[in-house]
Amino acid sequence: MTEGPEHCSGPSAWSARLVRRSRDFLLQVYVPRKLPDVKPSTIHNYEWCFAHFGRYLGREPIVADLTENKIGGVMQAVNHGTLAPATVNRILYCLMALARVAFR
Repeated sequence: MTEGPEHCSGPSAWSARLVRRSRDFLLQVYVPRKLPDVKPSTIHNYEWCFAHFGRYLGREPIVADLTENKIGGVMQAVNHGTLAPATVNRILYCLMALARVAFR
């Protein structure tokens, strides 16, 4: 059985993993590992978080964007907007959960 780059070691596998779109990472790696019985509404919530992250970045996020500095930056940006604190926390939780799996 051939495994994907997320299960391989070495620079080329690591690079392939980092440039993967965040949505692809969510569906191909995160959900199977952490949320095997996920509801469609949960995926929608993660995509909603990506939309906020993408607006902050000015482009579609990739896995390599899930850094402390960029997550902190998006949190400051959404915190200065009209979002409720619980909504800001939901975005933070989503991005941090993905980052923990991506950089293990």
